[in-house]
Amino acid sequence: MDLVNSKFKISEDFIKLIFTSTTGYLKNSEIDKLINLFNIEIQKCYFTKSSEANLLRILNSVFDRSTFLKDCLKYPHHIEILILVSSYSNFLTDVIVRNPSMLYYVFNPSNLEKDITLKSIDDEIKNGITNFKSFNSKTNFLRSFKRQKLFVIGLNDILKNNDLEKTTNQISYLAKGITKHLFNLCYDEILTRKNLEIKDDKFCIAALGKLGGDELNYSSDIDLILFYDENSIHGKSPQFTYQELLTEAAQLFIKTATEVTSEGFIYRVDFRLRPDGKYAPICMSINDYFRYYENRGAEWERQMLIKLSFVAGNEILFSSFENYLSNFVYPKSFLKSPLEQISKMKIEIEKRLTDELNVKLFTGGIRDIEFTVQALQLINGGKYKNIRTGSSLIAIKALVNNNILSNSEGKTFYESYIFLRRVEHFLQLMNDTQTHEIPKNGEITEKLAAYLNYKSVNSFISDLEKRRNGVRNIFKSFTMLNNSIQKDDFPNIKFADPQKAKRNYDYLQFGKSIFNAATFDKKTIDAFNKIKLNFNTYLAKSNSPDEVLENFTKLIQASNFPYFWFNELANKKVLNDVLKVCEISKKFCDLLLQRPNLADLIFTRKVYTKNLKSIQNNFEKIQIEFILTFQFALRLINADDLSIRSINYYDEKIINTISNKIKGEYFIAGLGSFGSGDISLSSDIDLIVVTSDKKNNNVNEKGILKFLYEIREILPLTEIDFKLRPEGKSSNIVWDIGAYKNYLNKRARVWEFQSLLKMRFICGDKSLFEDFKSLLVDSIKSSKFNFKDEIITMHQKLISYNSQRIGNKINLKNDFGGLTTINFYLDFLLLKNIEKTKSLIGNNTKHKIDKIVLSKTSKKKLLKNFTILKNIVAANEVISNNSKKEMPETLNNRRLYEGLLKIKTDLIELLKLILEENKKLFEDELK
Repeated sequence: MDLVNSKFKISEDFIKLIFTSTTGYLKNSEIDKLINLFNIEIQKCYFTKSSEANLLRILNSVFDRSTFLKDCLKYPHHIEILILVSSYSNFLTDVIVRNPSMLYYVFNPSNLEKDITLKSIDDEIKNGITNFKSFNSKTNFLRSFKRQKLFVIGLNDILKNNDLEKTTNQISYLAKGITKHLFNLCYDEILTRKNLEIKDDKFCIAALGKLGGDELNYSSDIDLILFYDENSIHGKSPQFTYQELLTEAAQLFIKTATEVTSEGFIYRVDFRLRPDGKYAPICMSINDYFRYYENRGAEWERQMLIKLSFVAGNEILFSSFENYLSNFVYPKSFLKSPLEQISKMKIEIEKRLTDELNVKLFTGGIRDIEFTVQALQLINGGKYKNIRTGSSLIAIKALVNNNILSNSEGKTFYESYIFLRRVEHFLQLMNDTQTHEIPKNGEITEKLAAYLNYKSVNSFISDLEKRRNGVRNIFKSFTMLNNSIQKDDFPNIKFADPQKAKRNYDYLQFGKSIFNAATFDKKTIDAFNKIKLNFNTYLAKSNSPDEVLENFTKLIQASNFPYFWFNELANKKVLNDVLKVCEISKKFCDLLLQRPNLADLIFTRKVYTKNLKSIQNNFEKIQIEFILTFQFALRLINADDLSIRSINYYDEKIINTISNKIKGEYFIAGLGSFGSGDISLSSDIDLIVVTSDKKNNNVNEKGILKFLYEIREILPLTEIDFKLRPEGKSSNIVWDIGAYKNYLNKRARVWEFQSLLKMRFICGDKSLFEDFKSLLVDSIKSSKFNFKDEIITMHQKLISYNSQRIGNKINLKNDFGGLTTINFYLDFLLLKNIEKTKSLIGNNTKHKIDKIVLSKTSKKKLLKNFTILKNIVAANEVISNNSKKEMPETLNNRRLYEGLLKIKTDLIELLKLILEENKKLFEDELK
């Protein structure tokens, strides 16, 4: 079921409410339009009966419903806000129902767009709180202020106006601003009650946890600690110690913050992270803190203090506190590894975990990311000060920049953290509850999946599991016990870089990370040991063992399940084939790194499929490309086979896509290399569409544009266009045969005749295609162009002369004697003998050479040269993943080309000879 596009039918109650509220204010047509606008927005999200109930509650709460709905007609973005809030947040719905004026506040775009910073929050509270005199009225203002700002932040979140980092920052800034002013109110209230005046604040409130890192959730507790400079005496009779005053202020602060009133509560406050926790005084001197951490500070407290940040009080005192503790948090050495300690903590948490879908605590969840990042910060923070940050996202970037996390590890952590926190935010924003658990099924799970743009709950859960596995593997790589590689694992393998080879081999054998921690379980290690002998044998015989090992290691690192690789490669033939392709083909490796699940084609042996037509119907282009790359690298197919199989795949996709889009008399034909049957893996697809000139023909531009949109979706990263049509991109895509005839007879240029000589029928009306072919022949015959002069002139413009090359590169296509020269040579022979060569229109290049080159010597030479050039182009893509058809003359890996193509002479010298021979054939024919 497509969650977003599932049709929801609005109820009679809703329609009745609209009619009763707008009759006499709106015309019937306007009422219909209003209902339609609601329907349009409803279809954009996962709207249910409970969503409609929320919407009805909101509409029933507004003061002047008639005017309100009339405004909705005038400003459709009002409806968008109403529908999204009704669908995805019961909490925000409740806020509106309690205070409908909140809607008008956010309907003003400037209020949503206004940036929320620590300073702006502080300024707004300062300005607002002065309007109230009593302690209670001021605290009620803070409650109201929090609700308003949280509503704006939450709405921007639902509207996806802000990313996760900005959202958590704003929630944290709001909490810090309110905490600061609330504590100051409580502190001043205690001093007032005791008739005291203390000029200089000598205390500090600091944040820990998510608030400390500016990563707060919607329903998070706020973790705080309170300390002071010196325990001074204040007052005359009675006298109070500074600690007593701060303790009373803290107690009043906790009571006020957590108390539930008609305006709600402010925050759940937790001071239990102070030294000795709940058994210690709620506030202590800064020296008490220092003595505690020096003598009894635990490893988990180092981890906790990473997120320390200032909230209120004396900033100089905070700086002294932070600077002094930096040596405790980031020492030069550890008695016990933080990785080991944190790993044990996480294991204990997981033992107590009863819910399988707790995004915070489950394996591969938020805690796995945070614990790993914090452990790496503790270990490396003494050396790299830029990784000392309370923000997980900033820390991940810093760890990558300092090469502590790899790019792929950093990417996995960064993206998964954002994903999991967005899940957490949605769950908490739904009902304003401190939950981290995804329901196993039901409406909230369905709404969550839809909100995150998944089409089904299953696809959401599948992606969640994939992300969890990726996170968990990295977590394990930094925390598992160490293993070591045996020195005799590869004594006979001649590596150019033995140290790098050892690191790669370590990973394959144990899954070792940069900290020499093993990530593979026993089953995976045993599976590798079973293939190790054959693996080492291949490396010993390879000319490039470093490259084979490096590429294969990358593939295993990209896989979520290395065991499957090792288990499938127990088949010696498959192992040797995979290693051979790793040695030869950059494209193979790049595709697998881009899409690790392509490995399934190896595991299922579909990479060996000879008849792709039997499996290609449900395959994506990247899968076909992967199979063809694999087969070409192993010499199971040549460049001609690669072209034929690619064309068959493209033709099938085009025919299947257009079959239901267009009815009428038309044909679609391929041009360029796609038409001539000589495409490579990265070739463009050039098409034309021609219709009959009958008046009742139903083929139109709209249908073709829809086809073009869909075929581009089906074949991403493939350039598909109708740019070779008459007048190019400035004209209509669809041309009828009569208009085409007029164009060819009056305005067509020789290069356009050349392009149509490669025209190959794909689908539609075959007789119309034959009529068009006859029309083309007649137009060429009646043309007054001097084909020889035109061909020579255009050829000169296109080719790249050796003297003009940049960087000594041979261009297989555009150097004189390259593929362009061969095409122009054949085009000239076709054009000057068009009556006799009509049947060759749309045939492949080899067939044309065979039929129209009269000299047996020239024919043999041209067929040989074209075949070599075409195979080198294919080899260039497979080996170097290079589609530019350029090869440097100082080719470092030319032996790969020579080995793959079974070329026994020097490749570059052979290419120069081919270009010279083709050049002579061209010049002899067109002299």
